[in-house]
Amino acid sequence: MIDIITTFKQYGIDNNYFEIKPIKNFNNAINEGINHINIQAIEFDKTKDRVCSEFHQHCLMSCDALDILDSKNKINFIEFKGLNNEEDTREFIKGLKLPKKFKDSRDVLLLILRKNNFIYRDKIEHYNNIEKNIIIAFDLNINSRLKIAFSIKFLAIHSLIKKQFVDNMIEGENYNEPVCIKKSNFNTLYLKYI
Repeated sequence: MIDIITTFKQYGIDNNYFEIKPIKNFNNAINEGINHINIQAIEFDKTKDRVCSEFHQHCLMSCDALDILDSKNKINFIEFKGLNNEEDTREFIKGLKLPKKFKDSRDVLLLILRKNNFIYRDKIEHYNNIEKNIIIAFDLNINSRLKIAFSIKFLAIHSLIKKQFVDNMIEGENYNEPVCIKKSNFNTLYLKYI
């Protein structure tokens, strides 16, 4: 029997829910500063828009990209952000509403998964057992002379993000602790999670 993740990925492609392409070709790649990223993923904002329209859902939030690694039985939820050095880090992280974005992204996947024409025995139970990673890729928009400040602020942001998720983790599913990586080095650093 083919595993659920492979079947689900193919179902999403065949039914135009999942468009897999290099991240650098996403609609907002230049504005988001991700036009250097060669990794292939699903432009998940498009998936969310289609699902919300089809299911008459209120406006859900979503992560920017989704990488379904069927050979590894893993899904990576990916969000890209930039932060100015002058911004209050704590308020910036709180304003991102990251836990809500990832919960809503999960809900989008579950809406697709629950469609009557996607047939797989015990599909929700199997989905819950898939390993899931939350990856936040960001860079600080600071003067290059402030490299030490970047490192310190990066660690502080990572700590704040982890705390947000500990307080809001989805129960009963196989989620790993959120990971923060530098957006500028995404092509190299992301390989560790695939």
